[in-house]
Amino acid sequence: MWNIISTKCTENEIYKVFLEAFNLEASFGTNPTEAFFLIVSGSHPKHDSKYEPEICGSWVVESRESKQRYIYDGKDFNLMVLEGKEHPKWQSYFKTNENVDEVFFKKLFH
Repeated sequence: MWNIISTKCTENEIYKVFLEAFNLEASFGTNPTEAFFLIVSGSHPKHDSKYEPEICGSWVVESRESKQRYIYDGKDFNLMVLEGKEHPKWQSYFKTNENVDEVFFKKLFH
């Protein structure tokens, strides 16, 4: 069964499609951290990705070419976007879908 996400947005607002996909996945009862992983890994199919349910739902999605990484540390509830091995380009606390920061979805394509 397929679910369709539809929204009106400009090119600069494409992140809204992924935010709505996350909300839909979470509404099905998917663990919010796993829902985030599914959206991020699905939006970057050529990146390497790994979900670790036994490590509090931690995950990583990374590009070997650009060194861009999306990381969720399930122990500390820390969601990060990194460029290379240095300090995070962006980070936020994330534990449940009530405290999702839509800025993260904007960072998926910048």
